[in-house]
Amino acid sequence: DDNVLDTEDTKNLVRVLESDDKDECLIVTSIQKMSRINTDNHIPQSTIDRINKKRVVFIVDECHRSVTGSGKESGSGMLLSIKTTFPRAVLFGFTGTPIFKENARGEMTTEVIFGDMLHKYTLASGIPDGNVLGFDLYREDTFPEHDIREAVALRAVEAESFEEIEKDKEKVEIYNKIMTETDMLKIEDEAKSLYQSESHHMAVINKIVEERPMLSHNGKFHAILATKNIPEAIEYYHLFKEHYPEYNVTAIFDDSIDNNGGGEYKEDAILEILDDYNKKFDTTFQQSTYAKYKKDVAKRLAHKMPYQHLEKDKQLDLLIVVTQ
Repeated sequence: DDNVLDTEDTKNLVRVLESDDKDECLIVTSIQKMSRINTDNHIPQSTIDRINKKRVVFIVDECHRSVTGSGKESGSGMLLSIKTTFPRAVLFGFTGTPIFKENARGEMTTEVIFGDMLHKYTLASGIPDGNVLGFDLYREDTFPEHDIREAVALRAVEAESFEEIEKDKEKVEIYNKIMTETDMLKIEDEAKSLYQSESHHMAVINKIVEERPMLSHNGKFHAILATKNIPEAIEYYHLFKEHYPEYNVTAIFDDSIDNNGGGEYKEDAILEILDDYNKKFDTTFQQSTYAKYKKDVAKRLAHKMPYQHLEKDKQLDLLIVVTQ
């Protein structure tokens, strides 16, 4: 029987915010309506001051949307406007996909607007609790641990082999320290260039090809390969095309072309991928219809209209994606 108030418009929202009725203290509204409460929208400062004297708490659901974009009409712009109007208010944000420095793409981080993280409920807890469907998450090494350590150690002492430094006590000490480092993540962080090599990419591809018959139930299911960046996606695409042309592989990524550095390379790859897709599946997509191509790929991958009953040679085996 709790009284939860919905608000039809900003005028109605201001009325319930001003109200001293105890049954009008729990309000559901939108960030758009809240952001319009300011003097720019002809709300008297005396009204805002009266509301500010109250204890106001904002609980923001899906708060990652509140930190994305820029400008007044963006989520972050509207939330900053609310914080400016109600400086004494307390904000709690809930999100399943927070924005950290590592995954921010020009947006503010969740922490900047909402402050420190108070609590996190992760997949590690959600799966045993039965709140998240379980899935297999396992690690496949493409290089032996010793080889990774040695590559990092030799780079640190600027040598091609241990024999070059074995008589240099100082360099041997640096080499041994890295070879016995207990934090493997630290070592791998230093070895990032190894994972940008063709030998790593081919190891990944060969593993996919080796396990695909079993994991796909002989082609009944299809796969997505998520890559770190667009050049890597293009590299995987070309390697599949060269070594396993019998596989129906395509790729999707941001198609905006920046001609300052790498733009031409990216554009050429998009044109090549579209041309290959058109030839395989009898379509006519162009760069100008890239959005329609993406939709077609999604439908083909999920066997949705008009692709419910495709022959195997018209199905996608693998989709390579970047931040999709």
